[in-house]
Amino acid sequence: MKKSYSILFSFMVGGVLPAFAAWNGDAQIWTNGDGSEANPYLIENEANLAYLQTAVTKDESFQGKFFRLTSDLDMGGKEFNSIGLYDDYTTEDNQQMVYNSIIFKGTFDGDYHRIDNMVLSGANAQEALGGVGLFAVTSASTVIKNLVIGSKVSVNPSEFSYAGAIVGYGTGGTLENCRSYATVKGGAFGTGGIVGNAENMKISGCSYHGSITGHTYSGGIAGETMNSHVSNCYSTGTISCPGAYQVAGIVGWALQSTVSNCYAVGKVEANNSLSILFGKSPVVSDLEQSTAANCYYVEALCGCKPSKEQAGVEAVTEEELKSADMITKLNAGLTTPAWVQTNGGFPALAWETEKLSAISEVLANEGGLSVEKAGSALVVRSASASEVTVSVYTLDGKMLQSVKATDGEAVSVNAKGAVVVTAVAAGGARAIAKYVF
Repeated sequence: MKKSYSILFSFMVGGVLPAFAAWNGDAQIWTNGDGSEANPYLIENEANLAYLQTAVTKDESFQGKFFRLTSDLDMGGKEFNSIGLYDDYTTEDNQQMVYNSIIFKGTFDGDYHRIDNMVLSGANAQEALGGVGLFAVTSASTVIKNLVIGSKVSVNPSEFSYAGAIVGYGTGGTLENCRSYATVKGGAFGTGGIVGNAENMKISGCSYHGSITGHTYSGGIAGETMNSHVSNCYSTGTISCPGAYQVAGIVGWALQSTVSNCYAVGKVEANNSLSILFGKSPVVSDLEQSTAANCYYVEALCGCKPSKEQAGVEAVTEEELKSADMITKLNAGLTTPAWVQTNGGFPALAWETEKLSAISEVLANEGGLSVEKAGSALVVRSASASEVTVSVYTLDGKMLQSVKATDGEAVSVNAKGAVVVTAVAAGGARAIAKYVF
């Protein structure tokens, strides 16, 4: 039963989408909101997001405007060009930077919803230049927050692009409370689970749980940071960059930056350090004119340790990382505690447990089978199966109850808070949902 639950849980956190119509490729302008902070433009469906991409690419920055996502989005497995265009460059004849990027300069609030099932690509004017992510590039006024990128998202940049699930190339702005399960393929430059390259950025409260295949300058949160601050972030993702240098679980290369209150437990694969090049490392490979503070890693899980001692980066055991004492350490000095302890698990960000756990959602309905919440009970809906096994679990995998039920039968649930529910018919059809009682 434990094995079957681990499969179930991967569906839940990885982002299996509800059974509704996916994006058909259309773009339609939003119809609600005026763009103010009190009344933001509402992105209510996939076509609204596509319209935002189209409008920004036509050089509408939406500076000072506010957007809010109102539901999970299924992008239908289609290719989706990044919002905006990174096109800052120099030439051999002129070493002065030409600023030609097209940038979303507003606030995008995901409202803790998920965007899933798409291939993110760029639409750059020059093949040798690019920033690929949901947003190609950011500026000082850009804010992206409270957003989940699902496990069916892949980031496929051109060979010479910066790549991240949420931002390809950040030239300023704020990323906060974002979670990514995306598969990110790196170009030749910075590759990250959240942002590829971050300049003058604040990145906080973010986590990465996917897989990265990259090159030099790759990291679970950011591939490269310059004059940026990364805090209260963690990565469980796998980072596989054979033959590469400056690869790490949180930030690959940090220049004039700070990395604080972070931990990493994902596997990091890359070259070992040389005398002139830093190799793989669990938290940050190269702290160039940078500092780390209150950061932790489990060597047995990361598969590596820093090539030399790094102040502010400490090795701990898996048991120590899961302890209540670790939550105290991670929250030390914070005005508002950012970390909470999960039931027997690694530290989690408070917003993840408070916001994502409070959302009821249907995760899978197969073969005409569903299980619906009705007050303090669950009702089985099955057109064909005569008997269905209904099981209720806590979010950390403990079974609370398991009973047999028939079509239309109500099953009382004696639980409080968020639970995961499965319904499995004899023929193999199944339904999975997360409900809050």
